[in-house]
Amino acid sequence: MRRILANMFSYLFQPLLVPVYGFFLLAFDPHFVPYVPLLKVRFLLLAMLILVVIPVAWYWLLRRLEIITTPQAERRNERFWAYLVTMVAYVVAWLLARHMRIETDYAFLFLSGAVALLILTIVNFFWKMSAHALGMGAMLGGILAVSLLQGGNPVGLYTTFILLGGMVGSARMELGAHTFRQVAAGYLTGLLSPALTLFVLLSDVKI
Repeated sequence: MRRILANMFSYLFQPLLVPVYGFFLLAFDPHFVPYVPLLKVRFLLLAMLILVVIPVAWYWLLRRLEIITTPQAERRNERFWAYLVTMVAYVVAWLLARHMRIETDYAFLFLSGAVALLILTIVNFFWKMSAHALGMGAMLGGILAVSLLQGGNPVGLYTTFILLGGMVGSARMELGAHTFRQVAAGYLTGLLSPALTLFVLLSDVKI
């Protein structure tokens, strides 16, 4: 039963799906009301196309070419290609969000995803860090950063994603995919990336 639950959490909160959950939350956030429904739909479709469909298609192509030979991209060089294309996708999403004039409270989240993946990619050269935990940490970090900008305090969301992050991290360890240190490192990297990105952008660049 424990392994069944661990597999369920691993699949439901795999790194490619977590941003979809996050941007659906943002699209129906009260602060997003000034945007017309059509813009909401365009925003969500673009987010899913760039952050999910393109990376999945790229992963499928790498599998077909046998550049990636294992379902979870367990080898270091295999993970590099998966991380690289996803990181580029986040940068493209950030540029498109700016073009669509999505407010700063949301646009910076795309770039923070790219920053987290850049760190993950660099670390991948000499150590294995949990991408699942990074995604969950980034989700909570993004909610915290947006709440700080908007002056909100969604305690329920904080609690929910803290608990989910703990469950996903535990699932990865239960499956033997990562050690506690790898999970903790991934979670902290994801958690801190939105704050770091926002600090740099607000200090030096107007978006």
